[in-house]
Amino acid sequence: MMGSPSKEKLTKVLAEMDSLEVRPGVGLGNFELGMHVNEALQYLREYFLPERPTIDIIYSRKFPLSKPILLRAVDVGVQLHFDPVSQRLTMIEVSNFTSIPLRYSHTTFTGPSISAEASAETTFLQLYNLFGPTYPGSFDAEVGLYILNYRGLSLLFPIPETHHTQYSGGNDLPLEIDGKSPQLKKMYIFGGFDLNKPSLPKEDINSQLEIKLLLRRDCTVDGKPTLEEPALVFSNSKQALRIGSSVQDVLSELGSPSSVHFKENDKMKIHALRANENSRVAKPASRSVDAPQGFSNVNNQDKNDSSTRASYAAECFKSSDYFYNFFKIGIDFLFDCKTHTVKKMILHTNFPGHPEFSIYRKCQFKISGECLKARQVESDAGIIDSIGLQEITSESTWNHIEAIMGPAGKPMIHDSGAVTNPFGGTFLYAYDGIVFEIMKNGHVASLTLF
Repeated sequence: MMGSPSKEKLTKVLAEMDSLEVRPGVGLGNFELGMHVNEALQYLREYFLPERPTIDIIYSRKFPLSKPILLRAVDVGVQLHFDPVSQRLTMIEVSNFTSIPLRYSHTTFTGPSISAEASAETTFLQLYNLFGPTYPGSFDAEVGLYILNYRGLSLLFPIPETHHTQYSGGNDLPLEIDGKSPQLKKMYIFGGFDLNKPSLPKEDINSQLEIKLLLRRDCTVDGKPTLEEPALVFSNSKQALRIGSSVQDVLSELGSPSSVHFKENDKMKIHALRANENSRVAKPASRSVDAPQGFSNVNNQDKNDSSTRASYAAECFKSSDYFYNFFKIGIDFLFDCKTHTVKKMILHTNFPGHPEFSIYRKCQFKISGECLKARQVESDAGIIDSIGLQEITSESTWNHIEAIMGPAGKPMIHDSGAVTNPFGGTFLYAYDGIVFEIMKNGHVASLTLF
């Protein structure tokens, strides 16, 4: 759950903000079908400023790939549905038509101002005239809703129980029932023609990534696969980024990073020089019996002071290794401060329940190698699976990985603290040149190549 604004302040913000354009099959305002969950969260944080709505993040903690990820802005009445594997927006659901202003074809048909003037703007008759004619919809008798379908758009209207039989055949339009036109209850925006099987737009090829792990000829050392040269290869490029690649190599392949972060950036070091001066002044200078007082020792002291000041100054501005963060592809590169070459590459899967969720776009990686052999293991669902087991992907579980890579031994515990990470620690399993960060549900949180 994120944010907790006062409802009165949020209502005022909603009343004053620009309307969101309904684009069937495309999106709602800046929410576009196919966008990633981290981008949607960022937009939710920024759009409703200065008052952010409460956002519930709903997912399956034990089996995160089995059910959609939902972002529910309760106060706004918008719920975003994301595919659990790709983490891309598949459907936009709107259920509150009095608080959020919506428009279509230059006509605003919902929102605080419309609700105050004429609630009839969200009736079946008004919306049928607004969006245009279409084929007769379908009636869901279990929930008592009539579904009017357009390509990429479905409108749901409640039907009184006494009229269920009339619309069960699906040939009539409920333009008016007992002198009133039904009010809109829900609206869905999705890709394709079928609300139950929404389609996603084609993914940007630049975000597709394959990791090639080149293994040694003997393939194993002490029974474990040994990596000779781990490399990142993008599907749209023949170039590879690997340990030892230069800053220029990374920039040429990926462009400018989203952020630059220094591994050790202690801004308080600059105060060390003044602290040393204070402590030096407080101490009495030593005297020499062979030299006149206040002459030779003063010069020696000045020399010592100069040397000390230089060493403290060097310490203050000492270089440190630095990260290039590429949030849009879910990768970090750690560079050596002296050689300016890659020391580590960190790939993030952005699973919900991890402290870094929503910071990165999910990195869709695939690890393959000629010495990785398929072996039968039991999956989380209890099904024996050996198909494709020679590959490790961002969706693989630890049982799957260990069956391929071999036993990793006892893991290290990585925990940022209960205050900042209410989900507990993760487990670090290390092989030669690679470290898997595994969550408690067995899924990969990050992958580090070094």
